[in-house]
Amino acid sequence: MCLDGYITTQFAVSTAWSLPDPGEYEVFAKDRVTTSTFGGHISTLNNFVAFTYGENTGARVAFHSIPILSDGSLLQPIESVGDLSRRGESSGCIRVQPDISELIWDTLAIGDPVTVLT
Repeated sequence: MCLDGYITTQFAVSTAWSLPDPGEYEVFAKDRVTTSTFGGHISTLNNFVAFTYGENTGARVAFHSIPILSDGSLLQPIESVGDLSRRGESSGCIRVQPDISELIWDTLAIGDPVTVLT
């Protein structure tokens, strides 16, 4: 995360292979809790901060905590966030550890810029 052009916080992420595209976006929605059916299962996504839409499905693309499955387990281990061998498991969103999702939720507001780099 950056403030006034300076990096203030760095954190690991898990992403899709190709989404979101590099570019400039704006936060347009925030949901404390939402659900997803991508990946063939229902999961809960906490601290969902949306900033674009998927090219193929039109679904919102956002920062959010690791998905929680219906049995209460995490879709991936907390320590695996950022592990490059897990890249591509996301459908397009940017998964972060639960404490980082809280930080993002608390920091970003509707209209704030989001820059995606390669």
